[in-house]
Amino acid sequence: MASSMLSDWELWAVARRFIEEHGDMAAGHASLKAAALEAQGDTRGRDVFLAVAARINQLGSSGTRH
Repeated sequence: MASSMLSDWELWAVARRFIEEHGDMAAGHASLKAAALEAQGDTRGRDVFLAVAARINQLGSSGTRH
């Protein structure tokens, strides 16, 4: 599971970084990264980027700052 690899704080930091770099397309980029990692057989990496995409969506929908 993603939480065993990165802390919640780290996942939020990555989400914010993706938003800075990709703007409105950040969640899509994180999802594409997850798919690419899955294609390489990296299920842990996939889980991390799916968790990042979920946080990006949370930030986009609620405006909540973490």
